[in-house]
Amino acid sequence: MVKVHEEKAGEKKRESEPNCEQHRREVQARNDAVEYSSRGQWVSQNHTHRAMWVFCRGAPVWRAGHFLEKRKKGRTAFREQQDGFIVPQAIWKPPKAIRGGIPVCFPQFGNLGSLEQHGFARNRFWSLDNDPSPLPPANNQSSVDLILKSTEEDLKTWPRRFELRLRVSLSAGKLTLIPRVRNTDSRQFSFTFALRNYLSVSDISEVRIEGLETLDYFDNLMQSNQIKMRKERFTEQADAITFDGEIDRVYLSTPTKIAIIDHEKKRTFVLRKVGMPDAVVWNPWDKKAKALSDLGDEDYKTMLCVDSASVENTIALKPYEEWKGHQEISTVSSSYCSGQLDPSMVLYGFR
Repeated sequence: MVKVHEEKAGEKKRESEPNCEQHRREVQARNDAVEYSSRGQWVSQNHTHRAMWVFCRGAPVWRAGHFLEKRKKGRTAFREQQDGFIVPQAIWKPPKAIRGGIPVCFPQFGNLGSLEQHGFARNRFWSLDNDPSPLPPANNQSSVDLILKSTEEDLKTWPRRFELRLRVSLSAGKLTLIPRVRNTDSRQFSFTFALRNYLSVSDISEVRIEGLETLDYFDNLMQSNQIKMRKERFTEQADAITFDGEIDRVYLSTPTKIAIIDHEKKRTFVLRKVGMPDAVVWNPWDKKAKALSDLGDEDYKTMLCVDSASVENTIALKPYEEWKGHQEISTVSSSYCSGQLDPSMVLYGFR
């Protein structure tokens, strides 16, 4: 029931890849529900019917999903139901970033700076964190702790020493990511940050987002230069965001809770976030999808990015200071209102 991406025969292993067998033993020593593949992909199976896949290059959460139980002719069978969007045409070979899952954008979001698009963290090989902070008590929860440290290559383009940690936890109906950035340099630095959530939807034209109405936003499609995007604000006039064309917006000072409602699947993604005040909404639509080599022509119909981000105001850290964010993605049945999420509504799977 667990799927891993195996290394192709004859494919030369990059020197920068971690020692897979060593990491596999380390993970299993800490959590017997976790496996490790030859391509550097952690596979954490939480409990019956739920699993997450964490790839160590850049994403690092490649996908999270659940298994729907069906009985047929006296036998129990399972079929996979994915919560995260997987791009069949995704390019796995570095330096191209892997499209899909939940890439980490650090230390720069988009083109808002001199670095490569969305920064370099999503293109680097992460390692297991051998000294993670203690886990809070939780039942039926699987977690993986990853760490990325500045390298000599990074220092050439961004001369700041840092430690970027990420805890990925899966429990019934909820995927939690806790990023932490620590300044290990002798001087202050600033950065922008985002968790780019690729969500799997049935039909983008049947999806609506609630929680961003009346808010100000930057519209990248209205600016010829993304650097100028900060200068002009627009205000969301609609009662909810719906989709009939390309969208690329940064909503500012957003609430800690956003609902993404998929009417056709009768389910709602509930995005909760702390420490990341902005939210990015992106869908390339048909024309741009055809121009992207790692996205199928029709893939825009079944995907949507709603990111937890800190874009408008940079995060500043003095030497040895640490920033921490928190994101939870839950799935609930039917439509979802603006009240507090009732834990009893959280499902293990969808029928």
